Amino acid sequence: MNTKLIAVIVAAVIVVGGIAVYFAFNQDKTSGVKYDDKAINAIGRMNNDGSGMFIDSDLLSPDEIIPTNVVTGIPFFTLLEDGSYAVSEENKGAWGGLVFSDPEIHSIQHAQLVGIAKAIGLKVQEYTDGTQKKDDTLYYISDLYTFDLIIGNDSIDGGIIWEPVHQKLISDGEDTGYAELSPTKRIFDWHICSIIGANHNWLEKNRDAVTKFLAAYSEATDIVNEIIEEGGSRYEAMIESILEKAPGFTEEEIKNALNNTTFLCADDDKGSLSILEKDVTRLGNYLKEVGMVTSEKFKDPKAFAKAFVDSGCMKDAYAGKASKEGQVTIRLPEINLSTAFLPLTTGEQLGLFEKYGITLEYVKGEYTAGDDVVKYLMDGKIDIGFFGAPPPMEAMINGEHIIV
Repeated sequence: MNTKLIAVIVAAVIVVGGIAVYFAFNQDKTSGVKYDDKAINAIGRMNNDGSGMFIDSDLLSPDEIIPTNVVTGIPFFTLLEDGSYAVSEENKGAWGGLVFSDPEIHSIQHAQLVGIAKAIGLKVQEYTDGTQKKDDTLYYISDLYTFDLIIGNDSIDGGIIWEPVHQKLISDGEDTGYAELSPTKRIFDWHICSIIGANHNWLEKNRDAVTKFLAAYSEATDIVNEIIEEGGSRYEAMIESILEKAPGFTEEEIKNALNNTTFLCADDDKGSLSILEKDVTRLGNYLKEVGMVTSEKFKDPKAFAKAFVDSGCMKDAYAGKASKEGQVTIRLPEINLSTAFLPLTTGEQLGLFEKYGITLEYVKGEYTAGDDVVKYLMDGKIDIGFFGAPPPMEAMINGEHIIV
């Protein structure tokens, strides 16, 4: 029977060999939650979509409406009445023995690959040169996060990657040999994609500054969504601005990437993050069920979600409580060319952060994926960071930085 696929997070095991490490915990006296000095809170959303799957075009049957493996004749998905895709054991023969790329082992994209494999009854294994492939296994190669890295790898049959790289890979004009398998939003009826996080200790000491930042960011998000919806001259100017900062992409690729992305900050017009909290709970439950959580102290996913998600500053921002008085500098990670950062760059261009007295300082570092941003945030080298949900959740749970 077909079951709708849910997003899966693969927990990372943090090993500190032979060293006794002691953390100083801050305890919330009202809830009993313990945060150490590495703790991170989710303070807002960025988007709900923005990734896609691609496949070697020679593996796709040209005569089928549903993407079908031309070798086995088995569809990769089952089409549901609402137009979305599901996967089950009926699709096992389409995926078995294939090698898929993902941007990083702690990414939401990797989690989705693992989720597909588990839903259809396949094993999951990292592929290395010389691996003898078997039909009962779905293989992966991580750390392929740019167009050039993906194109330069001859071992993969397909993959999953964020926008706009996904669009460039499947573009007719690029002649990459890859075709679209599916946007991730058509497969996963829910998943947490990109979120905004803050170092817990810094957040507690700088809530006014965070409220300012989120007020500017939410205004920028609304403007971006308005421009995309309306089209016209402002939309064309925005596309032109993106192309100036993202050489190598075409206008069509950027526009298709934006069509595959939903920007948002909160779950309603009052700044609530209640849906985000529920999604974190569901993901936490799944982690526990599949045994990917290593900490014995992780016993209550709902309580963890409540401790991890902090909606206070977002609610204040939506309530108009952000002050325009005073100046504050907020340290952020250097950002890449992903369209996910459009609200941030748009907010800067329009002077929205300046309006609230915010100076954004971009800290140089090795930010190849969300896992790196998490490390910088945990170490206090940046104040606010942007990433998919898996890296901070894995770090907080397995590192026992938040204990409920």
